[in-house]
Amino acid sequence: MDYLVKPIEETELKEAIRRIGKTKSNNDVSIALQNIGAKTVEEQKLILPTQTGTLRFALKQITHVEGERNYSNICLVNSSRELSSKNLSYFEDILIDKGFFRSHRSYLVNRYHIEALRGDHFILKNGLEIPISRRKKSEAESWFDLSEK
Repeated sequence: MDYLVKPIEETELKEAIRRIGKTKSNNDVSIALQNIGAKTVEEQKLILPTQTGTLRFALKQITHVEGERNYSNICLVNSSRELSSKNLSYFEDILIDKGFFRSHRSYLVNRYHIEALRGDHFILKNGLEIPISRRKKSEAESWFDLSEK
């Protein structure tokens, strides 16, 4: 990345834009722009840096996110898991307005994959049960009722 000092000179701005275009994160910028233009949340993608590279997948591929201390397991439709060094609060902040709900201190669930609400669990379409904490029960019921409409 680059930075510019005020007042901004036109030539410096053009040079900074040219350098950004050459970086490998250029694809990340284009995905971010696609997210802005996406008509539905399901079309949006999540980009995560990892030790081995960068993960990119559509939000609708994520069934839920499980928190483990300072790490998170992103659970996908194909039953695979991707470990992230970001904590669950990080994912809550960026996904809460995209159809995800923090049902428990260790779980963030995707509305797109919820089949039913039974007692103190969300039942996912793949059969998994995601717990709902006692404190979040009424909030989860309201959220789920709204999401069905």
